[in-house]
Amino acid sequence: MPEKDDNIGLRILNYRLVRKIGQGGMAAVYEGQHASLKSRRVAVKILDPLLARRENMAERFLNEAEILAGLAHPRIVQVLDFVEQDGLMAIVMPYLEGMPLSRLLERDGAFPPERAARFFAEVLEAFAHAHRKGVAHRDVKPSNIMVLEDGSPVVLDFGIAKLAGQGAEMTATGAQMGTPIYMSPEQIHDSKRVDHRSDIYSLGVTLHHLLSGVPPYDTRTSSNFAIFTKIVNEPLPRLPARVPGYFQAAIDRATAKDPEGRFHDCRAFSLALAGSPSQPESVVDVPPRPAPAPQPDLPTLLDWPPSPQPEEPTPDIEPSDWSAAESRRDMDGYRAYLQKHPWGRNAQQARAELERMARPLQLRWLFLVAAALLLLAFWVLATVF
Repeated sequence: MPEKDDNIGLRILNYRLVRKIGQGGMAAVYEGQHASLKSRRVAVKILDPLLARRENMAERFLNEAEILAGLAHPRIVQVLDFVEQDGLMAIVMPYLEGMPLSRLLERDGAFPPERAARFFAEVLEAFAHAHRKGVAHRDVKPSNIMVLEDGSPVVLDFGIAKLAGQGAEMTATGAQMGTPIYMSPEQIHDSKRVDHRSDIYSLGVTLHHLLSGVPPYDTRTSSNFAIFTKIVNEPLPRLPARVPGYFQAAIDRATAKDPEGRFHDCRAFSLALAGSPSQPESVVDVPPRPAPAPQPDLPTLLDWPPSPQPEEPTPDIEPSDWSAAESRRDMDGYRAYLQKHPWGRNAQQARAELERMARPLQLRWLFLVAAALLLLAFWVLATVF
């Protein structure tokens, strides 16, 4: 029997909540019907009451409303009102008839290249507008893009968006902001330091999903750890042969590991998809940002959460460290090598050895769990009979 939802029937301003239409980690979204004008509907996003008691969460929710209020664009969901009522915090938005892009891809599969180019050009227009306003979304993914009944997109959920120049106090140290499959390498490294170029990376991954019909990584068979390792170290899988090569070239540039190697802005990304000749990449004005502080190398993901990295030893030490690891041939030896040489010549082999050694441990735990469940079943049968 479905759990009773106390918010159904609740009145927010002149709207009565009639059904839940979505649930996220921070908030639930309801369809609201006007008390007098029955044909007028809205979407009401309500922050989880337990989270509303935490000051940083309430501040983040208000931050989302303020950002949306400043983004007037037909391809970005609008905010109609912000409400604090009886201990609840709610954002009132237009009710959109359509389907999340993620669900559409599950149902219909990949977009044909021509349709993908037209559709994604509109998505890029929305993000170009947000970036001009100094807003980085930080959670770009197909489930945050609504496909309306006429086939046009609307960008949703600015819950973890960040304004240029905004302090990092709303992001806890070590916290990862975003959805693993679509996160940029810098989001894995340090979510406080991302800017609009992280959105461009995630848009490249989203376009890959749009053209291939499936996410680039399978969360059913790969752990977040394995996905993070691939994001940091490997390019995305190649697109199917039926997709024109300029899509692959655009995605490769959008998903460059170094943010400096990506498109400077969404306008340049859009021009690449249109097959236009190279244009100056400053057509879309992105607010100036202060010179970034020197960034440490990305930490190795084999010791998560990352610890401060030691300075890279001189190259002539690496062969002896690798020989020591090979002579030990245990997990501690390979971990010690990776701590000193996270990007060394034999780093990939060390990671592979660690993964190989970890598999028997995982199987051992599975065997122990299975044995415990079997013993429990025998005990229950003996007790009953």
